[in-house]
Amino acid sequence: MKELDKEITDKCLIITDISFIGEKPVFGDLLAMTGIEDSKFPMKNENFLKLADLGIEQSDDFFAVPNENYDFGDDIILWIIPLIKKTEVWHNPGPYDGLRFTYDILRNSRENVNIYMNCLEKFIGLFPANIYYRGKKQENIEKIKEDIENVVKELVKNGVEPGSDEALMMEY
Repeated sequence: MKELDKEITDKCLIITDISFIGEKPVFGDLLAMTGIEDSKFPMKNENFLKLADLGIEQSDDFFAVPNENYDFGDDIILWIIPLIKKTEVWHNPGPYDGLRFTYDILRNSRENVNIYMNCLEKFIGLFPANIYYRGKKQENIEKIKEDIENVVKELVKNGVEPGSDEALMMEY
């Protein structure tokens, strides 16, 4: 099995934080992203229902977009994790300061990049928020997209197809 330089694998995990400006969502809002409304967890912002077409599912207190292609790539395309004071939280009803979107380039097929980027674009289009990537505030998501494209090129140049069985077996 091939081994990749740590310099390459360190770039494979893409973490983007969306920090809400103004009204902060609660658990009921995040649940609405899945298309579910639950009276035990009322939502405050109906815009979260507009995200139901992204295929987001609840996974305990986190949310994820599962991989529908069971033959290629990991079982989860991206994770969406609630944040309070820039810290991931579990079993917390909110309100949340932001959400963390996590995507693993090595463990996903190239096509899944579009799902990650589409998800970010839709959130940013629906909610006033700041975008943080690699510790820096971003004006848009172009830097994220560019970095992902460059890492994919590096992986392929090193003989590793993102999302392949070989890529899934690699350790970080």
